[in-house]
Amino acid sequence: MQLLRISLFLILFSAFFSCQKEKPDSGKDLVFSNVFKDATLRRITDRQDERKTDSLLAYLKHENPLYREKAAWALASVQDTLALDGLLASLKDSSAQVVQASAFALGQLGHNKAIFFMSEIFEKQPISVKVTILEAIGKCALSEQDADFLAKQAFAEEELRQGQILGIYRAMTKGVSSPNCLSTAIAFLNPTLSESTRQTASYFLARNSKKENYANFYDKIAAGLGDPSPYVRMNLATALSAIAKPEAVKQLGDLLEKDSSELVRINAARALRNTKNAAVLNLLKKALFDPNPNVVISASDGLPLFDLPKDTTNWLVLAKKINNYRAKATVLSLAVGKDKNDEAANYVANLYNTTTNVYEKGFLLKALSFNKIHFNYSLIARELFKRSHPFISTEAMTALVTIRQNTNFVNLNEQVLKDYDSIFKFAIGSEDAALVAMAAEALRVPEWGYKDRFDMGLLIKAKEKLPLPQEQETLISLEKTIAFFAGREETQVPPPAYNHPIDWAILAPLSATQNVMIQTSKGNIMVELYVEKAPASVANFIELAKKGYFNGKSFHRIVPNFVVQGGCPRGDGYGSLDYSIRSEFAQVYYEAGTLGMASAGKDTEGCQWFITHSPTPHLDGRYTAFGKVILGLDIVQEMEIGDLITEVKVVGSQM
Repeated sequence: MQLLRISLFLILFSAFFSCQKEKPDSGKDLVFSNVFKDATLRRITDRQDERKTDSLLAYLKHENPLYREKAAWALASVQDTLALDGLLASLKDSSAQVVQASAFALGQLGHNKAIFFMSEIFEKQPISVKVTILEAIGKCALSEQDADFLAKQAFAEEELRQGQILGIYRAMTKGVSSPNCLSTAIAFLNPTLSESTRQTASYFLARNSKKENYANFYDKIAAGLGDPSPYVRMNLATALSAIAKPEAVKQLGDLLEKDSSELVRINAARALRNTKNAAVLNLLKKALFDPNPNVVISASDGLPLFDLPKDTTNWLVLAKKINNYRAKATVLSLAVGKDKNDEAANYVANLYNTTTNVYEKGFLLKALSFNKIHFNYSLIARELFKRSHPFISTEAMTALVTIRQNTNFVNLNEQVLKDYDSIFKFAIGSEDAALVAMAAEALRVPEWGYKDRFDMGLLIKAKEKLPLPQEQETLISLEKTIAFFAGREETQVPPPAYNHPIDWAILAPLSATQNVMIQTSKGNIMVELYVEKAPASVANFIELAKKGYFNGKSFHRIVPNFVVQGGCPRGDGYGSLDYSIRSEFAQVYYEAGTLGMASAGKDTEGCQWFITHSPTPHLDGRYTAFGKVILGLDIVQEMEIGDLITEVKVVGSQM
């Protein structure tokens, strides 16, 4: 026991001493307009950015509760299990704010041990802290018993009900749920409860993988479709997809045709894909002419799932009537798939040659991959080898892999196999991040036999040529394939080492509610940045904006009712910078219009960011949220792939 005490003393002493040997404060001569005028808060934030767990644990014992609180929030981003005991001890802090920050950080760690300690101190906490504890318990849940602990609570306070359903939702996203959780979520659709409680209950119902009992609650789910919140209605539309009743299908059809919110119409279109009959097919075809582009895209995406024996749709004629090029390409893929005389394929090829829109070209190449007779792989390969634009190359590679995967590929002879060998060798040696990653993934398909005939030396050479840290995602794909070829377990690729400190000179003049204007080809979007909650991300974003980095970049990724994403230097999502920044996880929730950092995993963020179409709670605590749209959310909802960012300007600043 004495030895244990000495060891513990040495650990604490070491942690405290490391806190004292602080680096010079880079912001000491700056005049700050935000909370970081406090030099100690800057130091704690730097230690968070550097992932210095020991220093942050020492700050948990600081005499100033503000610094203890900040250290606990910092550890929520670091997510180091070595902080577990220190955070558990901080649950007994005299400051409610420290307890709340510690509970949130424990939720981010997700360690089941924390549930006992959090439940032990629960009753004595103020309501705001209790809400955080309930959510954290859900994040730490490992068993049905843990989930039931949340579901069986009977709170009178509305805020605690919100925390309760949020905890139930968090547990469900970890695969932990129970019949009681489902019953609670159904009960919390009650219109007398707050909108946030009803929304979270509907998220549970939409994303719960165990939907087999939903038919038993059909009446209550259907009643919820009259909810004034479009976020509740859109999630319940998704939940209805699991109920195989004619009434449910009719309700989804009514939502698709009549609901005032495009978010609800999008989810209704997706939900209807599960019902493959002529009436539903006609509803989706009608939705191809909806005024909102994302509804059109969602309806078109479901059409390839319909292959009805008596369907006489002339897909080529229908495609020619569609204005949205992305949806048009999807419908053209159906025409190409049923093409017996190459009429549709020739039309697509001609359209490809005449359009100047690189994104349209990419989607058209994908459409050509659906021909069940000729497959057009040679034409697509020629476009791949040209490498005229990264997006075209990426989509060409996607199309070629799609063809190779198709079991109906009747022309799969020895020459075709040799051609594909050449295609994958070209891609691996291209030094193109997307092509290397996609080819590496294709080489791992066991049935294709590349493990026995592809030169692993080419993979190793490709890995050696990767510029890091910007090609972290491609490195991961290559490492998986090399491990597969070598017959061993996948290699765990560590995240990039710390390489980009926070520039306090950029942050100093920014107010806590600093606004930026994102000017786009569709219109202007005003965003308020979370300067004090995500300083590293904000500093990086502002630095790039001032350099004009975002000017002329495309929104390269649009997922209806999810996100619009931009900032990629390549324009296809595989581009990055020669440095990376750290993930920052504050108690910020992804609502409609939240600005977040895209990543290839924790601590790999750089230049790509996204804006959410609607609340997306599955992103909370996993992707850095660093701002929110305060004007122009309608512009975000109308955005299409290929729309441009013309400039990002700090409001009230000369850039």
